[in-house]
Amino acid sequence: KQIEDIPELSKISLEFVLHKYSNRKIDRHNICTVVEKFFMDALQEYHKIKGDDDKYIEQEIYKTGTIEKNNGYCEIIIETV
Repeated sequence: KQIEDIPELSKISLEFVLHKYSNRKIDRHNICTVVEKFFMDALQEYHKIKGDDDKYIEQEIYKTGTIEKNNGYCEIIIETV
């Protein structure tokens, strides 16, 4: 549903903020790359972006956010370039 509300994009920068469910040590990259893969596929499937190569994606940034006890999630911030 949230993807349907995104306008068509030409070139973007993405920031993935991993909000962990505990203070346990975690490899942020392993989680964010999987989220990114499926998110980019969905953006293309819904015709929000034409491709996921560097012609359309300026950069991807992975960050660690807050601790969300028992409810971890990955926030995705899209900026047009």
